Amino acid sequence: MKNFMIDISVDKKTCIGCTLCRRACPVNAIAITDRKAEINRDNCISCGKCAVVCPTKAIDFPSDYNKVDEMLKNNEKIFLLVAPSFVVHYGDMIEDLLLDWRSCGFDKIAEITYGAKLITKKYQELIKENAKPRYITSTCPVTFDFILKFEKDNIEAIAPVVSPMIAMGMATRKYFPEHKVIFLGPCPAKIVEAREYDVIDAVLTFLEFDKLLKEHRGKIEVEKNEMNETFDNFYDNRSKIYPRSGGLSHIMIEHGILKEGEYVAKDGVLSIKELFEGPEGEYPPHIKFFDVLFCPGGCIGGPGLKSVLSIEEKMQYVDEYRRKTQESDKELIKKFNFNLNDDFDLTPCFCKK
Repeated sequence: MKNFMIDISVDKKTCIGCTLCRRACPVNAIAITDRKAEINRDNCISCGKCAVVCPTKAIDFPSDYNKVDEMLKNNEKIFLLVAPSFVVHYGDMIEDLLLDWRSCGFDKIAEITYGAKLITKKYQELIKENAKPRYITSTCPVTFDFILKFEKDNIEAIAPVVSPMIAMGMATRKYFPEHKVIFLGPCPAKIVEAREYDVIDAVLTFLEFDKLLKEHRGKIEVEKNEMNETFDNFYDNRSKIYPRSGGLSHIMIEHGILKEGEYVAKDGVLSIKELFEGPEGEYPPHIKFFDVLFCPGGCIGGPGLKSVLSIEEKMQYVDEYRRKTQESDKELIKKFNFNLNDDFDLTPCFCKK
């Protein structure tokens, strides 16, 4: 399997040797030598936490900000795909948010629920086939890289399924080929994952998007109506809990794919290390699924978002947002009438190389 690799470097002239990046790195891939940060690329898992905390922006982590900025300036048709963790960063005043975002020039805006629905179906097929005793989720690129570099004995257990972002990108490419496809989420590592495929044109974190909004807000006048105040969603609301720890497993239980007690959910690097460092045979045979996300609390704890809420409060916020939209979504999924019979190849690139 091929790990996701990026060009990440430190500007020695700008680095002040403050050690914030070293302390933020979850795998000790950064050392301070002669008061300058040095990144060990053999250990780096491309999580992006170092770049986020660097006070002088000395760490050069890939960014698509300029690319999206140019798209908006050139009035290109853009389909913005939004990770459901946005509610943790922006709140749930959806009508105001969408009017604001559309005023920047984004033609269509959707949550990635349809992509999540597609991969849920794929996981259902895998578990039904029962080809392996258990699977580790492959939705998180940082967890994937961590396993490839530090837990090689568990590589074969990684589920051969793309992430919701990639699945959603495939659907958007198929039905809206004239649009540029932009993914918005809390994870800097998603830009690394996106470059392995040709279905996502650019990736922005919520923090980068904040800056973009300041530059382009109010560019066009947007009529205040139901269509503009709601997402151009492809599918329903169930997968809106994907970004919280155990969210995927809960959805699979709701669909009857898993039963209570058949999965283990882990989030945060220490918890994930404990998952793999336990004695062999620690988990009984009925455990079929390891639902693993690298950041504390899941994607809701990603470094590309900002929130004063505790992990527990973030999880409750996501759950409440899902509950509040449950009924309204049934009425508003009328913009696109897609189904789960789309024949997408959901096999990830690491299974093809």
